Amino acid sequence: MINIKIVLQLAMIAIALSGAFLVANTSEIMRKKVNKKLIRAKAFLNDSFLKESWMLIYLICFLFLIIASIRFNEMMGFFIVEGDYHMLEDTILLVIMACSVVSQYKWFRLVRPPVSDGFISEKKY
Repeated sequence: MINIKIVLQLAMIAIALSGAFLVANTSEIMRKKVNKKLIRAKAFLNDSFLKESWMLIYLICFLFLIIASIRFNEMMGFFIVEGDYHMLEDTILLVIMACSVVSQYKWFRLVRPPVSDGFISEKKY
């Protein structure tokens, strides 16, 4: 029988693998001869990239604050019933990982070279 704990762990594995894939591709693109000044300019001039990156950072920091509060509660024994906090921590970690992968995807889209159209002939008549 599949329970929610197994589903959360499988989702974490899938998200971690997709994040590793994006990081590997982004680093491969950056390792090639890419104009780093152009990448910086694209990141700086793209308002949505900046806003969304900062929102993801704020969200991740807030979620880490929640995890720290849960762990403090666990030590002091205030509010959460024993055993429930593990599921809550796993869910929050899953959201943190998802935010990280979204950020990695945004960087991948930023550094990815433009796709050329293979159907258009470059010959000039």
